[in-house]
Amino acid sequence: LVPGLRHELVTSLIKALPKQVRRSLVPAPDRAAEVLERVGPDDGPLREVVAAELSRMAGVPVTPDMWSDLVLPGHLCPRYRVVGEGRTLAEGDDLRELERRLRAHVRATVVSQAPELERSGLTSWSFGTLPRVVESTVDGFTVQGYPAVIDTQDSVGVRILASVDQQRALHWNGVRRLLALQLGKPARALQKRLDARVLLGLTAAPHGTVTAAVDDALHGVLDALLLDAGGPPFDEDGYVALRRRVQDRWLDDLVVAVTTLSGVVQHAERLRERLAQPAPTSWSASLDDVTHQLTRLVFDGMVVSIGIDRLAHLPRYLDAIDARLDKLREGPAKDVERLRTIARLEAEHAEAVSVHGLTAALDDVRWLIEELRVQLFAQQLGTAVSVSEKRIRERLQRLR
Repeated sequence: LVPGLRHELVTSLIKALPKQVRRSLVPAPDRAAEVLERVGPDDGPLREVVAAELSRMAGVPVTPDMWSDLVLPGHLCPRYRVVGEGRTLAEGDDLRELERRLRAHVRATVVSQAPELERSGLTSWSFGTLPRVVESTVDGFTVQGYPAVIDTQDSVGVRILASVDQQRALHWNGVRRLLALQLGKPARALQKRLDARVLLGLTAAPHGTVTAAVDDALHGVLDALLLDAGGPPFDEDGYVALRRRVQDRWLDDLVVAVTTLSGVVQHAERLRERLAQPAPTSWSASLDDVTHQLTRLVFDGMVVSIGIDRLAHLPRYLDAIDARLDKLREGPAKDVERLRTIARLEAEHAEAVSVHGLTAALDDVRWLIEELRVQLFAQQLGTAVSVSEKRIRERLQRLR
């Protein structure tokens, strides 16, 4: 991007933020100038460093995904060129698309040297042992590929991937899908174990259908069992042992998960009804915060995203929201003061995530902030761990 256009670009990013964030960053051109005084072209990806700086300035979380739907004018879009061995390998405006094209090129090169590894339409582990890495030599260069079982919904396949990170993520999902396929129809098994009202309660889930909500819970259960087993295997004997372990536990664990999920989504629905009631304007900041909190806690794919262990804490978090809304009737002043504490920590957390990505340690901090909400707004409910603003801030400082 031409350096002279950076101010216009940052101004456009500020103006594209949600209103509740944007109102803390006016006038946008002046705030953009302040951002550019503190960050430079070499500080990292532009949207990430700008988001971190705006979080600090606004005192509320600003994340790069707030601009995921933003379409910038052509003159504000940087152009990327990937060069190797003295020639241009790829060029374009979309960095992710360039990465995708180059990965596809690497994958195609390796597959052409070992086509027998790739399979599709599988519903059982019928392909022996997968090597962790395969290598090919093309034009004097060694190219590596990473085999993985991949999820194709109604079956699984074996593909050679371009990176070990892809392999790590997709192989986990693929083995999980294979386990799910071999367990049959979980809803049918649940009908024999659960009160019909539990499954009926899932109609309020954000997943769209009861089946989708049950699948989310099942995949969360399988993730926990995979984690207990040390991760997905790459050989048939390992898979057989894993399947035996899963067979002994999956239904009992799923009954607990679905029961919890049903209670959570029904409670969230009642909270949304409370939020929709007329309220004094002095409650606006608090109600907006609760609305955003609910969005982060209850969403399509929530069980897989947050994990079975954390799902168990959601009923308490929702109880804390109820207690908080009850206390608002006594006056919002204390609530707003406590909210400022939460907003400061969430802004610092968002800044750290924009720099480092959502690491496991930073994800833990996110849930510590959730526990702090319970302590501040509904102390009588208790917390899962000892927590305070000071401890969370110290944890964030160590992670920077």
